[in-house]
Amino acid sequence: MPRRKQCILSPIADAFAPAPAHTAGGQSGSDARAIGLIDNSKPNVSTFVEMLARDLGAAGESDIIRVAKPRSAGPLPDIALLANRCRFVVNAVGD
Repeated sequence: MPRRKQCILSPIADAFAPAPAHTAGGQSGSDARAIGLIDNSKPNVSTFVEMLARDLGAAGESDIIRVAKPRSAGPLPDIALLANRCRFVVNAVGD
């Protein structure tokens, strides 16, 4: 029996992706000040993100951007906003 060629897909992304230099309405990566919080819309994640945002606010962080994915398996439509405005992002996942 002849062997069939198989394609294997890897879910692992590149370890480093350079931030965009600047987009309209955004800030350059070095000027980014916000902290981004992504809710992947699975059970209990919104509670975790809520508590994290509250604790970050109590610690003096005033610019927190919270976004929720419409579907846990789908892409995040606001990813460019986070890349341009945030110094780092917490991607919260749960079940």
